Amino acid sequence: MICPVRRFFAWRFIKMDGIAPTLLNTYNGRWPFFVEQSYQWRNEHSDQPLQGTKLVLMAQIGLQLGNPEIIRDLNRGFRHVWGSAGLMALSDASSSGPPTPSPGKPVDQKAIDDHPILAVRHDSNNCGAVVAQYQTVLP
Repeated sequence: MICPVRRFFAWRFIKMDGIAPTLLNTYNGRWPFFVEQSYQWRNEHSDQPLQGTKLVLMAQIGLQLGNPEIIRDLNRGFRHVWGSAGLMALSDASSSGPPTPSPGKPVDQKAIDDHPILAVRHDSNNCGAVVAQYQTVLP
């Protein structure tokens, strides 16, 4: 008999419309099932705004959530036989922007693994159409 807890956690990733859920496919806009997270805390418009060390801590967490170097390190545990998965920074959260292709050299999985920044966004919300913010070239 299979333990119910083990069975509950026995899940797997699947392709949708023939596209694997990889960081590279998300970067290129081929995998549209991603979300753009946000992080909020009580500010000066709140009845009880954060102050002092609590405000400093929350601001630092918010800043580091978009740091591609931290995201790259977090993603090391999400390497699969079908490609890398995990988190990607929003392009507006990084000063360097996403990897960019050049003639004869499209962005590949290694470039995304090293510099996980989205080149696409949803147009209005997480259920909206995927739109390119930067040039992407499918491999």
